[in-house]
Amino acid sequence: MSNPVNEPATAESVLPELQGKSGQKKHPAGGKKKGVAVAIQGFEGSFHQVAARYFYGDETNVICCSTFGEVIKRAS
Repeated sequence: MSNPVNEPATAESVLPELQGKSGQKKHPAGGKKKGVAVAIQGFEGSFHQVAARYFYGDETNVICCSTFGEVIKRAS
């Protein structure tokens, strides 16, 4: 049985609703920058990945990690 929370389509469908509540896209790193790498705890297609690409742009190198400890190691 599939879990709708883990489906990319679910994450993609939630994003427009969140954008509507917050106004417009925000780019905390001073705007979309090329060559940015972001480590996330999650997998390809997860909401964390969608959020990273939303904030940092579609060309962002998203590094998927299975644990928070792995995220910290990758970010160090």
